[in-house]
Amino acid sequence: SPEMQISKDVTSTGPYNEGDSITYDITVRNAGDISLSNVTVTDPGTDVTLGSCTPSNGSTLMAGASMVCAATHTVTAADIAAGEFTNTAFADSDQTDPVSDDETVPLTGGPALSVNKVTTSSAPYDLGDTITYEITVRNIGTTILNNVQVTDPGTDVVLGTCTPILGSQVVVGASMICEATHEVTQADVDAGEFSNTAFGDSDETEPESDSITVPIAENPKLKVYKEVITDPPYDVGETVDYEIIVLNSGNQTLTNVTVTDAGDGVVLGTCDPVIPTTLNVGEFITCQAAYVVTQEAFDNGSFTNTAVGDSDESEPAEGSAVIEFDRQPAIALTKTGTLNTDVVAPDDRVDVGDTITYEFTVENTGNVTLSNVTVADTVGGVTIFGGPIATLGLNEIDSTTFTGVYTLTQADVDAGTFTNTATATGEYPGEGNEVTGDDNDTQNLADAGLIGIAKRVVGDPVEVSAGTWDVTYEILVRNYGNVTLSNLQVTDDFSSVFSDPTVLVDIIELSSNDFTVNWPGYNGVGGTGDANMLEDGTNSLDVGASGTLTVIVRVIPANSGPFDNTANATADNPAGQEITDDSQDGEDPDPEPSDGDPTNNNEPTPLDFGPNLFDPPFGIKLVDPSGVPYLTWTMIWINDTNIVAINAEVSDEIPFGTTFDDTGISSGYSLPTGVLPIGSTNTGVVCDEDGSTSTTTTYCYYEGITLEYPRGRIVWVGILGPDLGATTPEEAVNDIAISFNVRVDSGVNRADNRATLDADLNGDGDVDDPGEAIVAEAEESWQAPEELPDTGFAPGLITKLPVQPVEKSYGTDALILEIPGLNLKVDIVTVPIYEGDWDVTWLGDDAGYL
Repeated sequence: SPEMQISKDVTSTGPYNEGDSITYDITVRNAGDISLSNVTVTDPGTDVTLGSCTPSNGSTLMAGASMVCAATHTVTAADIAAGEFTNTAFADSDQTDPVSDDETVPLTGGPALSVNKVTTSSAPYDLGDTITYEITVRNIGTTILNNVQVTDPGTDVVLGTCTPILGSQVVVGASMICEATHEVTQADVDAGEFSNTAFGDSDETEPESDSITVPIAENPKLKVYKEVITDPPYDVGETVDYEIIVLNSGNQTLTNVTVTDAGDGVVLGTCDPVIPTTLNVGEFITCQAAYVVTQEAFDNGSFTNTAVGDSDESEPAEGSAVIEFDRQPAIALTKTGTLNTDVVAPDDRVDVGDTITYEFTVENTGNVTLSNVTVADTVGGVTIFGGPIATLGLNEIDSTTFTGVYTLTQADVDAGTFTNTATATGEYPGEGNEVTGDDNDTQNLADAGLIGIAKRVVGDPVEVSAGTWDVTYEILVRNYGNVTLSNLQVTDDFSSVFSDPTVLVDIIELSSNDFTVNWPGYNGVGGTGDANMLEDGTNSLDVGASGTLTVIVRVIPANSGPFDNTANATADNPAGQEITDDSQDGEDPDPEPSDGDPTNNNEPTPLDFGPNLFDPPFGIKLVDPSGVPYLTWTMIWINDTNIVAINAEVSDEIPFGTTFDDTGISSGYSLPTGVLPIGSTNTGVVCDEDGSTSTTTTYCYYEGITLEYPRGRIVWVGILGPDLGATTPEEAVNDIAISFNVRVDSGVNRADNRATLDADLNGDGDVDDPGEAIVAEAEESWQAPEELPDTGFAPGLITKLPVQPVEKSYGTDALILEIPGLNLKVDIVTVPIYEGDWDVTWLGDDAGYL
């Protein structure tokens, strides 16, 4: 506590005459226990001059420190007339009230003394503390003082040693200094101060005195102790008992001491001693109290209540007790999800954009009331509606406040399941106190991986060289399912489509703007080849996405087809399961009427080279009249524009005016089975393959007379090997030469022969298709010479042989021309027609008939 003392002492000695100076020391001491700031000293006495101070005026004094100031006064005539000069010095600080000390100086001369009493101990003082004093008796007169005595009759003041000892002589200007002590009593404390007076005396002077009052810190104080005497745990509705002790812990007697306990629901019981009462220092009151635990208090986690002790002398004092409750907050969340597949078509599968709706049931499973209950979802994209719940009591269940919805993404569908966790959070009393409960919901998203593939022929096949064609196919692959497809692969085995005798020459091109193709690795050959059209592991297909491939195949077809071709698409769904589809002809894997399932559309893609895949052969017709009336007809057929053998049938009707000569050797080929026209024979027909391994003959015969062919016809059926580019029989190695003889009827001078050929232009193994009949023909005519040769007979004269009876008919091998007048007799021989004319140069001396 702050306390300041001032002492003013004369430092000069008399006698004093007018004009002399009286000098003083003014000592200001910080007798308290805190620093004093802005300490100032004033001395307003008449003609008193305040000198320098150490430390300077206005300084701060620490506890126990002092400030000493010098002061002077010049004695005036008035002072002399008065016989003495009295004045007072003052000291002040920011923390204390002003204090003062006066000093009277006799001016008449003779014996005089002054007494100054100050404390040398520091405040504050409490019961039993010791106050120490220093008493200074100074000879301020002009003569020696004898038997100087100091007394301090204050209650319980003990005078200590004096220097010089009591009864000593004190010369002018000298001093006797004595110590004294006082132990603070209860009465001092109750009074709030202790005042006492010291006296100085000598044989030559009257007694002088100085008094000092020391403030005693009044500390009226109560302490209140409140203790829970019921053992935990504490549940709602249970009674908790307290003991309250109110102690006089100050240094004063306290009167009208009371005890109150204003806690909500707390009932104060009996007190001993009965209140109100008086408590001496150290005495106490004991009271009983009780409290019934409420849910609200339990929710708060603790119940604090305060007992208050009070008295007339003291400030109220408080003592609190805290009951801690075993709070076990708990919240349970049940999350139930419903998968809605009807948001995005089709309704029978899960698709991006379909939703999961959630219902949340929140239950307070703990023992404290929860507030501001919210539900949050740990997965982004889940929207929670409703709430918060303001209050959720014990065991209370709420299943209507919160709902949620989530819209599925492609990543969710690809994953095959969607799991997320919701968290319910409830608050309970206390900063930051909250409890959580969670639950997760897993929805199985049925994997409807579905792939479709379509394949079509683009445009018409292009003949790049004789018999060699380039065919362009376009393949479309589409993801019809609800998941992303990976490891996409398309296979197409063209080697199984264009198999022997058709030749798969090469894959000319494989390209795609949508996929990474296996090029040039792809060769269209299954088994030991490479029929994979895409690079392994690099292609995927998003839901609803599609992509195309273009492949150009070079083939040498053996027939027009159709060549049915099916491509296959495979891919992995996110679960690693393989899904597949065989191609549907066209541009749409699931053509109308579409059912959304391309796997039930697997019509192969046909390739047809048309009815005129092959060009017809050409024929050469020859006649040999050297045996007239027998003619030898020869036809040569050459397959000059194809690079493959073709099936063919030749028909050569026996010319009008002639008759087939069925003599000679067999053709070597059997007749067709079944009923044939009368006269059909393989004799008299020659079919020469000229050693070819490509040209083969099935039938080579003469077919007898029919209504269509009244003289019969020559028939050849077989396979005609290729002689690409050959223009003459000499250049051809696979040509077929067919020869037969006819006899010219009498009187016939001309025979026209026309052979026709039916060819398998589409390669289907027969010649029965439209456009395959009479695709080539070969013609030749025989004409008997119109002029007789120059034989010596007169021109225009016809010599006729007379008609002979049958038994004397002429023989062609025994004709003789005899002219008796010329004595001429020569044989008549046959002159054959050769290359349309008669040659008689060889007759010599013979005669000939034409």
